[in-house]
Amino acid sequence: MRNRSKEGFTPSLADELGVGCEDMKPEARLIEDLPLGSLHMLVALDYLPEMTGQDESRFDLFEITEGLTARDLYTA
Repeated sequence: MRNRSKEGFTPSLADELGVGCEDMKPEARLIEDLPLGSLHMLVALDYLPEMTGQDESRFDLFEITEGLTARDLYTA
């Protein structure tokens, strides 16, 4: 299991998505601020249960929308 702390979440997410840690700030909007495409979003959704320690069912109907931040993913 990955680091479930808020401090460890964004570096873990950056690593999974191949984005620099300096760019993956909690307030960074994933679609608008980072060079992420739909494949990146699918990878993120696949790893969210492991990275957050939350049940998979919490992410089954999760919608990727404009303005979505790393902080939003952590608190989903």
